[in-house]
Amino acid sequence: MCLRNFLKLKIFSFLLLSYASYGQSCYCKDKEELSTIINCEKYYFSNGNSINWTYDCNGSYLIFEDREASKILFELESSLIELTGRLGYSSWEEFDDFFIIENRLISGCCDPEEYILFDKNSGKKIKEFGSLLYHTSVYNIYLESYSQKQISILMFNKEKSIYKAYSLSDVDLIYKSLENSKFLFLENLFNVKEIKSNEFIIEIDIYDSNKRKCDVIKIPINKNV
Repeated sequence: MCLRNFLKLKIFSFLLLSYASYGQSCYCKDKEELSTIINCEKYYFSNGNSINWTYDCNGSYLIFEDREASKILFELESSLIELTGRLGYSSWEEFDDFFIIENRLISGCCDPEEYILFDKNSGKKIKEFGSLLYHTSVYNIYLESYSQKQISILMFNKEKSIYKAYSLSDVDLIYKSLENSKFLFLENLFNVKEIKSNEFIIEIDIYDSNKRKCDVIKIPINKNV
């Protein structure tokens, strides 16, 4: 019994020290102005778990905490700490089983933000959704691309907290079109229309040298999404 209690005490002490090492003081004597930049107030999910920023003089940290432990989801080193909330992980939105974090690649302009899906119970990263193309009160439409080998349209149902991906064909043609266009980012080639007859209409601008044409794809809204 004594050994069991000793082990529990050791584990508790380890977690407490780990938690403290994340800079839970929200204070840096050399940068007192950070208190006006970084909001350390916890956001509580519907299941009781929480997420919040904290900082010390070594950097800032986005912490996920459940009833048993806490972990760092993202951190910025001391030289970038003033950019907390504007660079890297910034805002988040809660759903039934997940939360989605906005990831800003460059502070200011002009790279499109990326969005990442996390499990609300464990804080585990589930999927990188890519950039947001369109949203309604029920659906978010994302563009997911992987090193010029795969492009998918991903539809997330915010009410049901589920998602489905639709892989696109002619990936080489789409990337070639980006090269021929004046755009820097793949997202600029896509234009999502309103829902029509239970489907999303998505136009893709295809550039062949100086000529432009438009391909159309239809994303069905079925019972699974």
